[in-house]
Amino acid sequence: MHLGALINRSAARLKRNWRLIVPPILTQVLAPLILTTVAFLVLLPLVVAFGLIGDTFSLIQTAIGGFLVLAIAIFLFDTFVTAGWAYMNKRAVVNGRTELADLWVGAKKYFLRILGGRILVALILALPVAVGTIAAAASVLTLKAWQLTPPEEITPEAIVSLLSPIIFQLLGIVVVIGLIELVLYIFLLPWMQTLVMDDLGIVKSIKSSFFFVRKNSATIIGYIVISGVAWIAASWITSLVWPNFSYSELTNPTEYSNGAHLLELMLRANNIVYYVTSALLSAFFTLLMFVIYADRTRSPEIHASTSGPAVSPASEAAAPPSPPRKPRRGIRYCINCGRPLIMLAVFCPNCGARQPPLPPE
Repeated sequence: MHLGALINRSAARLKRNWRLIVPPILTQVLAPLILTTVAFLVLLPLVVAFGLIGDTFSLIQTAIGGFLVLAIAIFLFDTFVTAGWAYMNKRAVVNGRTELADLWVGAKKYFLRILGGRILVALILALPVAVGTIAAAASVLTLKAWQLTPPEEITPEAIVSLLSPIIFQLLGIVVVIGLIELVLYIFLLPWMQTLVMDDLGIVKSIKSSFFFVRKNSATIIGYIVISGVAWIAASWITSLVWPNFSYSELTNPTEYSNGAHLLELMLRANNIVYYVTSALLSAFFTLLMFVIYADRTRSPEIHASTSGPAVSPASEAAAPPSPPRKPRRGIRYCINCGRPLIMLAVFCPNCGARQPPLPPE
Protein backbone atom coordinates (compact mmCIF):
# COMPACT_ATOMS: atom_id res chain seq x y z
CA MET A 1 0.00 0.00 0.00
CA HIS A 2 1.36 3.43 -0.95
CA LEU A 3 2.03 6.20 1.55
CA GLY A 4 -1.06 8.24 0.65
CA ALA A 5 -3.37 5.32 1.38
CA LEU A 6 -1.57 4.66 4.66
CA ILE A 7 -2.04 8.31 5.66
CA ASN A 8 -5.78 8.02 4.98
CA ARG A 9 -5.94 4.80 7.00
CA SER A 10 -4.12 6.46 9.92
CA ALA A 11 -6.49 9.43 9.85
CA ALA A 12 -9.48 7.09 9.96
CA ARG A 13 -7.97 5.08 12.81
CA LEU A 14 -7.17 8.21 14.82
CA LYS A 15 -10.71 9.47 14.33
CA ARG A 16 -12.11 6.23 15.76
CA ASN A 17 -9.50 6.10 18.53
CA TRP A 18 -9.40 9.68 19.81
CA ARG A 19 -7.89 8.35 23.08
CA LEU A 20 -4.54 8.20 21.30
CA ILE A 21 -4.36 11.98 21.75
CA VAL A 22 -4.29 11.70 25.56
CA PRO A 23 -0.68 10.43 26.00
CA PRO A 24 0.98 13.16 23.87
CA ILE A 25 -1.14 15.74 25.70
CA LEU A 26 0.31 14.42 28.97
CA THR A 27 3.92 14.46 27.75
CA GLN A 28 3.94 17.54 25.52
CA VAL A 29 1.46 19.86 27.24
CA LEU A 30 1.06 18.83 30.88
CA ALA A 31 4.70 17.90 31.54
CA PRO A 32 6.18 21.20 30.20
CA LEU A 33 3.63 23.17 32.24
CA ILE A 34 4.59 21.28 35.41
CA LEU A 35 8.28 21.72 34.64
CA THR A 36 7.89 25.44 34.07
CA THR A 37 5.74 25.90 37.18
CA VAL A 38 8.30 24.18 39.43
CA ALA A 39 11.16 26.12 37.80
CA PHE A 40 9.42 29.48 38.15
CA LEU A 41 8.10 28.99 41.67
CA VAL A 42 10.98 27.07 43.26
CA LEU A 43 14.19 26.90 41.26
CA LEU A 44 14.53 30.33 39.64
CA PRO A 45 13.76 32.37 42.80
CA LEU A 46 16.49 30.46 44.66
CA VAL A 47 18.99 31.04 41.84
CA VAL A 48 18.21 34.76 41.76
CA ALA A 49 18.44 34.99 45.56
CA PHE A 50 21.86 33.30 45.64
CA GLY A 51 22.99 35.60 42.86
CA LEU A 52 21.97 38.69 44.82
CA ILE A 53 23.89 37.65 47.93
CA GLY A 54 26.91 36.57 45.91
CA ASP A 55 26.85 32.89 46.93
CA THR A 56 28.21 31.52 43.66
CA PHE A 57 28.70 27.94 44.87
CA SER A 58 25.10 27.62 46.10
CA LEU A 59 23.87 29.25 42.89
CA ILE A 60 25.68 26.71 40.70
CA GLN A 61 24.72 23.79 42.93
CA THR A 62 21.05 24.78 42.98
CA ALA A 63 20.88 25.45 39.24
CA ILE A 64 22.63 22.24 38.16
CA GLY A 65 21.08 19.99 40.81
CA GLY A 66 17.58 21.34 40.31
CA PHE A 67 17.82 21.06 36.55
CA LEU A 68 19.03 17.45 36.73
CA VAL A 69 16.27 16.42 39.14
CA LEU A 70 13.59 18.02 36.98
CA ALA A 71 15.06 16.62 33.77
CA ILE A 72 15.27 13.05 35.13
CA ALA A 73 11.74 13.21 36.55
CA ILE A 74 10.27 14.49 33.28
CA PHE A 75 12.26 11.92 31.27
CA LEU A 76 10.99 9.00 33.37
CA PHE A 77 7.41 10.29 33.23
CA ASP A 78 7.64 10.75 29.46
CA THR A 79 9.08 7.24 29.01
CA PHE A 80 6.37 5.66 31.17
CA VAL A 81 3.58 7.38 29.25
CA THR A 82 5.26 6.65 25.90
CA ALA A 83 5.40 2.94 26.73
CA GLY A 84 1.66 2.87 27.32
CA TRP A 85 1.05 5.05 24.27
CA ALA A 86 3.01 2.63 22.07
CA TYR A 87 0.84 -0.26 23.25
CA MET A 88 -2.30 1.78 22.56
CA ASN A 89 -1.10 2.34 19.00
CA LYS A 90 -0.45 -1.38 18.62
CA ARG A 91 -3.98 -2.17 19.78
CA ALA A 92 -5.44 0.44 17.43
CA VAL A 93 -3.56 -1.03 14.47
CA VAL A 94 -3.94 -4.74 15.21
CA ASN A 95 -7.43 -4.78 16.74
CA GLY A 96 -8.86 -1.55 15.36
CA ARG A 97 -9.69 -0.18 18.80
CA THR A 98 -7.92 0.89 21.97
CA GLU A 99 -9.00 2.05 25.41
CA LEU A 100 -7.41 4.29 28.03
CA ALA A 101 -6.89 1.20 30.18
CA ASP A 102 -4.34 0.05 27.58
CA LEU A 103 -2.14 2.98 28.59
CA TRP A 104 -1.54 1.47 32.03
CA VAL A 105 -1.18 -2.07 30.66
CA GLY A 106 1.38 -1.04 28.06
CA ALA A 107 3.28 1.20 30.48
CA LYS A 108 3.81 -1.70 32.89
CA LYS A 109 4.72 -4.11 30.09
CA TYR A 110 7.11 -2.00 28.01
CA PHE A 111 8.49 0.69 30.36
CA LEU A 112 11.84 -0.95 31.10
CA ARG A 113 12.43 -2.01 27.51
CA ILE A 114 11.59 1.41 26.08
CA LEU A 115 13.68 3.08 28.77
CA GLY A 116 16.64 0.88 27.85
CA GLY A 117 15.98 1.43 24.16
CA ARG A 118 15.98 5.19 24.57
CA ILE A 119 19.27 5.07 26.45
CA LEU A 120 20.84 2.78 23.83
CA VAL A 121 19.62 4.94 20.94
CA ALA A 122 20.99 8.05 22.68
CA LEU A 123 24.37 6.35 23.08
CA ILE A 124 24.41 5.33 19.42
CA LEU A 125 23.61 8.88 18.33
CA ALA A 126 26.15 10.35 20.76
CA LEU A 127 29.02 8.16 19.56
CA PRO A 128 29.65 10.02 16.25
CA VAL A 129 29.44 13.35 18.10
CA ALA A 130 32.05 12.19 20.60
CA VAL A 131 34.35 10.98 17.82
CA GLY A 132 33.85 14.25 15.95
CA THR A 133 34.64 16.28 19.06
CA ILE A 134 37.89 14.36 19.55
CA ALA A 135 38.79 14.84 15.88
CA ALA A 136 38.03 18.58 16.10
CA ALA A 137 40.17 18.92 19.23
CA ALA A 138 43.03 17.08 17.53
CA SER A 139 42.68 19.37 14.52
CA VAL A 140 42.87 22.47 16.69
CA LEU A 141 45.93 21.12 18.48
CA THR A 142 47.76 20.98 15.16
CA LEU A 143 47.61 24.77 15.02
CA LYS A 144 51.19 25.99 14.90
CA ALA A 145 50.86 29.24 16.77
CA TRP A 146 54.63 29.56 17.06
CA GLN A 147 54.74 30.36 13.34
CA LEU A 148 53.09 33.72 14.01
CA THR A 149 55.26 36.78 14.06
CA PRO A 150 55.34 38.98 17.20
CA PRO A 151 51.96 40.54 18.06
CA GLU A 152 52.91 43.97 16.78
CA GLU A 153 53.72 42.50 13.36
CA ILE A 154 50.65 40.24 12.91
CA THR A 155 48.86 40.82 9.60
CA PRO A 156 45.41 39.61 8.46
CA GLU A 157 47.11 37.57 5.72
CA ALA A 158 49.18 35.66 8.32
CA ILE A 159 46.12 34.90 10.43
CA VAL A 160 44.12 33.67 7.42
CA SER A 161 46.97 31.48 6.15
CA LEU A 162 47.29 29.91 9.60
CA LEU A 163 43.59 29.41 10.41
CA SER A 164 42.09 28.55 7.01
CA PRO A 165 43.24 24.88 7.00
CA ILE A 166 41.88 24.40 10.52
CA ILE A 167 38.54 26.01 9.60
CA PHE A 168 38.12 23.79 6.55
CA GLN A 169 38.95 20.72 8.62
CA LEU A 170 36.38 21.67 11.24
CA LEU A 171 33.72 22.31 8.58
CA GLY A 172 34.47 18.92 7.04
CA ILE A 173 34.13 17.22 10.42
CA VAL A 174 30.80 18.96 11.07
CA VAL A 175 29.43 17.94 7.65
CA VAL A 176 30.51 14.31 8.04
CA ILE A 177 29.11 14.04 11.58
CA GLY A 178 25.86 15.66 10.43
CA LEU A 179 25.44 13.13 7.61
CA ILE A 180 26.19 10.21 9.92
CA GLU A 181 23.65 11.50 12.46
CA LEU A 182 21.03 11.89 9.72
CA VAL A 183 21.56 8.32 8.49
CA LEU A 184 21.42 6.93 12.02
CA TYR A 185 18.25 8.91 12.74
CA ILE A 186 16.57 7.46 9.65
CA PHE A 187 17.56 3.86 10.41
CA LEU A 188 16.61 4.13 14.10
CA LEU A 189 13.28 5.87 13.50
CA PRO A 190 10.98 2.80 13.81
CA TRP A 191 12.84 1.01 16.62
CA MET A 192 9.95 1.48 19.05
CA GLN A 193 7.46 0.09 16.52
CA THR A 194 9.58 -3.03 16.03
CA LEU A 195 9.90 -3.50 19.80
CA VAL A 196 6.19 -3.22 20.55
CA MET A 197 4.64 -4.73 17.42
CA ASP A 198 6.89 -7.81 17.46
CA ASP A 199 7.42 -7.87 21.24
CA LEU A 200 11.21 -7.84 20.85
CA GLY A 201 14.06 -7.09 23.20
CA ILE A 202 16.05 -3.87 23.10
CA VAL A 203 18.97 -5.00 20.92
CA LYS A 204 16.76 -7.03 18.56
CA SER A 205 14.45 -4.05 18.07
CA ILE A 206 17.41 -1.89 17.01
CA LYS A 207 18.57 -4.55 14.53
CA SER A 208 15.05 -5.00 13.21
CA SER A 209 14.72 -1.24 12.76
CA PHE A 210 17.82 -1.14 10.54
CA PHE A 211 16.54 -4.08 8.49
CA PHE A 212 13.05 -2.58 8.13
CA VAL A 213 14.32 0.83 6.96
CA ARG A 214 16.72 -0.81 4.50
CA LYS A 215 13.80 -2.63 2.86
CA ASN A 216 11.40 0.37 2.97
CA SER A 217 13.74 3.34 2.58
CA ALA A 218 11.54 5.25 0.11
CA THR A 219 8.50 5.05 2.38
CA ILE A 220 10.48 6.11 5.45
CA ILE A 221 12.05 9.08 3.65
CA GLY A 222 8.60 10.14 2.44
CA TYR A 223 7.32 9.87 6.00
CA ILE A 224 10.18 12.06 7.27
CA VAL A 225 9.61 14.71 4.60
CA ILE A 226 5.85 14.92 5.21
CA SER A 227 6.16 15.00 8.99
CA GLY A 228 9.01 17.56 8.83
CA VAL A 229 6.97 19.90 6.64
CA ALA A 230 3.98 19.55 8.98
CA TRP A 231 6.04 20.42 12.08
CA ILE A 232 7.78 23.37 10.40
CA ALA A 233 4.44 24.78 9.28
CA ALA A 234 2.94 24.29 12.76
CA SER A 235 5.92 26.00 14.41
CA TRP A 236 5.75 28.97 12.04
CA ILE A 237 1.97 29.44 12.38
CA THR A 238 1.91 29.13 16.18
CA SER A 239 4.79 31.58 16.54
CA LEU A 240 2.62 34.19 14.83
CA VAL A 241 -0.35 33.76 17.17
CA TRP A 242 1.53 33.52 20.49
CA PRO A 243 3.38 36.42 22.17
CA ASN A 244 7.17 36.31 22.27
CA PHE A 245 9.00 35.74 25.54
CA SER A 246 12.37 37.15 26.63
CA TYR A 247 14.17 35.03 29.22
CA SER A 248 16.13 38.12 30.30
CA GLU A 249 13.02 39.15 32.23
CA LEU A 250 13.63 36.29 34.66
CA THR A 251 16.86 37.91 35.89
CA ASN A 252 14.94 40.84 37.38
CA PRO A 253 14.13 40.10 41.08
CA THR A 254 11.05 42.34 41.00
CA GLU A 255 9.34 39.95 38.56
CA TYR A 256 8.86 37.43 41.40
CA SER A 257 7.03 39.86 43.69
CA ASN A 258 3.95 40.16 41.49
CA GLY A 259 1.98 36.92 41.30
CA ALA A 260 -0.19 37.99 38.37
CA HIS A 261 2.80 39.08 36.33
CA LEU A 262 4.66 35.88 37.20
CA LEU A 263 1.69 33.84 35.95
CA GLU A 264 1.75 35.87 32.73
CA LEU A 265 5.45 35.09 32.30
CA MET A 266 4.79 31.38 32.83
CA LEU A 267 2.08 31.34 30.17
CA ARG A 268 4.22 33.32 27.74
CA ALA A 269 7.18 30.99 28.33
CA ASN A 270 4.97 28.04 27.34
CA ASN A 271 3.59 28.34 23.83
CA ILE A 272 0.41 26.43 24.65
CA VAL A 273 -0.86 26.63 21.09
CA TYR A 274 2.32 25.02 19.78
CA TYR A 275 2.33 22.37 22.52
CA VAL A 276 -1.23 21.31 21.70
CA THR A 277 -0.56 21.36 17.96
CA SER A 278 2.62 19.34 18.46
CA ALA A 279 0.72 16.78 20.55
CA LEU A 280 -1.89 16.35 17.81
CA LEU A 281 0.81 15.94 15.16
CA SER A 282 2.67 13.45 17.37
CA ALA A 283 -0.49 11.39 17.83
CA PHE A 284 -1.07 11.22 14.08
CA PHE A 285 2.49 10.58 12.88
CA THR A 286 3.22 8.03 15.61
CA LEU A 287 0.11 6.10 14.60
CA LEU A 288 1.15 6.46 10.96
CA MET A 289 4.51 4.82 11.67
CA PHE A 290 2.75 1.91 13.38
CA VAL A 291 0.43 1.58 10.37
CA ILE A 292 3.40 1.64 7.97
CA TYR A 293 5.21 -1.03 9.97
CA ALA A 294 2.13 -3.26 10.15
CA ASP A 295 1.46 -2.83 6.44
CA ARG A 296 5.01 -3.83 5.49
CA THR A 297 5.47 -6.71 7.92
CA ARG A 298 2.07 -8.34 8.48
CA SER A 299 0.42 -11.01 6.35
CA PRO A 300 -2.46 -10.17 3.96
CA GLU A 301 -4.93 -11.67 6.42
CA ILE A 302 -3.80 -9.24 9.11
CA HIS A 303 -4.04 -6.35 6.64
CA ALA A 304 -7.59 -7.29 5.82
CA SER A 305 -8.57 -7.43 9.48
CA THR A 306 -6.92 -4.10 10.34
CA SER A 307 -8.23 -2.19 7.32
CA GLY A 308 -11.86 -2.81 8.17
CA PRO A 309 -14.01 -1.08 10.82
CA ALA A 310 -13.28 -1.52 14.50
CA VAL A 311 -14.64 -4.79 15.84
CA SER A 312 -16.35 -4.77 19.21
CA PRO A 313 -15.94 -7.70 21.62
CA ALA A 314 -19.61 -8.65 21.13
CA SER A 315 -19.36 -8.85 17.35
CA GLU A 316 -16.02 -10.58 17.69
CA ALA A 317 -17.64 -13.33 19.73
CA ALA A 318 -20.58 -13.61 17.31
CA ALA A 319 -18.41 -13.77 14.20
CA PRO A 320 -17.61 -17.25 12.93
CA PRO A 321 -14.06 -18.13 13.94
CA SER A 322 -11.48 -18.92 11.32
CA PRO A 323 -10.43 -22.55 11.15
CA PRO A 324 -7.90 -23.00 13.96
CA ARG A 325 -4.70 -24.88 13.60
CA LYS A 326 -4.72 -28.42 14.87
CA PRO A 327 -3.99 -28.32 18.61
CA ARG A 328 -0.76 -29.96 19.59
CA ARG A 329 0.24 -30.96 23.08
CA GLY A 330 -2.43 -28.83 24.71
CA ILE A 331 -1.62 -25.75 22.60
CA ARG A 332 -3.68 -23.79 20.12
CA TYR A 333 -2.87 -20.65 18.16
CA CYS A 334 -4.19 -17.09 18.23
CA ILE A 335 -6.59 -16.40 15.37
CA ASN A 336 -5.16 -12.88 15.01
CA CYS A 337 -1.37 -12.99 15.43
CA GLY A 338 -0.71 -16.74 15.32
CA ARG A 339 1.10 -16.93 18.66
CA PRO A 340 0.81 -20.25 20.58
CA LEU A 341 -1.67 -20.20 23.47
CA ILE A 342 -2.82 -22.60 26.15
CA MET A 343 -6.04 -24.40 25.28
CA LEU A 344 -8.17 -22.52 27.86
CA ALA A 345 -6.99 -19.01 26.89
CA VAL A 346 -9.83 -16.55 26.27
CA PHE A 347 -7.64 -13.62 25.16
CA CYS A 348 -4.24 -13.58 23.47
CA PRO A 349 -1.60 -12.09 25.83
CA ASN A 350 0.33 -10.78 22.81
CA CYS A 351 -2.27 -8.90 20.75
CA GLY A 352 -5.31 -9.03 23.07
CA ALA A 353 -7.62 -10.65 20.51
CA ARG A 354 -10.53 -12.66 21.88
CA GLN A 355 -10.28 -16.37 21.07
CA PRO A 356 -13.20 -18.50 19.84
CA PRO A 357 -14.59 -21.18 22.14
CA LEU A 358 -13.05 -24.61 21.95
CA PRO A 359 -14.75 -26.98 19.51
CA PRO A 360 -16.65 -29.89 21.04
CA GLU A 361 -14.62 -33.04 21.33
